Amino acid sequence: MQPVFTNAFAQKFVKDQMCQQKRCAFPPFFLTDHSLVTNLFSFNRCRYPVQFNWTNNLKYIAREKIGIEFMEPGRKEILDHWAFGPHHVWSLPATGEIHRMWQPFNGLEIFPQGTSNQTADPDLFKDIPPALCKKKGGATMRIKCDDNGFPVVKSKGESIQERDMKRAKTKRPRDAYRGDDFFDMSNTLNRWMENGKHTAGKMKSCKAFTAQELQKLQAFLYLLRHADFDGVYQNTNDNRRLRKDIDELMLDWNQTRGYLKSLSSDDGNDKSLLESIHRDGHCHEALMWFVHHLTEDVKAALADIPDLALPLLSPTSHIAQCDAIKSKSKAHARVCGAYEEQVTCASCHSNAVPGHNF
Repeated sequence: MQPVFTNAFAQKFVKDQMCQQKRCAFPPFFLTDHSLVTNLFSFNRCRYPVQFNWTNNLKYIAREKIGIEFMEPGRKEILDHWAFGPHHVWSLPATGEIHRMWQPFNGLEIFPQGTSNQTADPDLFKDIPPALCKKKGGATMRIKCDDNGFPVVKSKGESIQERDMKRAKTKRPRDAYRGDDFFDMSNTLNRWMENGKHTAGKMKSCKAFTAQELQKLQAFLYLLRHADFDGVYQNTNDNRRLRKDIDELMLDWNQTRGYLKSLSSDDGNDKSLLESIHRDGHCHEALMWFVHHLTEDVKAALADIPDLALPLLSPTSHIAQCDAIKSKSKAHARVCGAYEEQVTCASCHSNAVPGHNF
């Protein structure tokens, strides 16, 4: 049976590899901590650890009885040997579970338990970027990391395409991307996304997501953004600008979740409403980030990720509801304040006249 490398296992394994890349362990030459950050993905040149379906290209070599490094002394296994170019895999004949690899991830990899489908541990993602890579409290020597621990991206060789930059500098959307009110605007933009070159088949209703799932998506999109876009938006006070860096955003998100949890059972109706407002705001913001902060080649690369889903805009405006309830508590004020910032797309994509109630 051909080697099996399941999506869930791949997610965890690639994550582990990224952490190792972002946290290179240096011998203590100088008796100091070191942190090196490398930008694994250079989308203009399509560099990835490996493609998600790389095992489909493997060719069968032979069935071999081999000893595997780092397992119990004297242990030998009968495994099928597969290869594609310099990449070699040894897997169980009956199940295809991989026990040994040479080269797919740039070195020797051993899997004593095989590569059966596993659940990715969310705790693995908590320390990204690693604390050692950050300026505050980080390693004594930090290489290629900015103050927040992210890779320092040089613009040379990674320039934004002219079409991308032209859109970034265009403040008023064309009429085809506008609606007469909030509802019409949302449905108009949703139709564009559902039929988009890189987004067709990837869109899901906003209600299909939780706020926390959308926050994870936004953290991913933040890593993939091109900083030059935000430079344009910041210089012109454009509503598409990023209001805070990722650390501040994640702190805000955690605090908002805390406020929502603090609501008592007596606030049942309001709690349900606030959770919907909270989620809908993130749908608007996540989609805005995808459209206005990623280059075209990054969007094309994301289109090849089978399980990636993007939220449609919620066509329901909560502005009037927020006006009525935001003074009731800190939770109400927090959720409504964030929502009003997140749905600023209406200020450009809607044809509503001043005083119009969205």
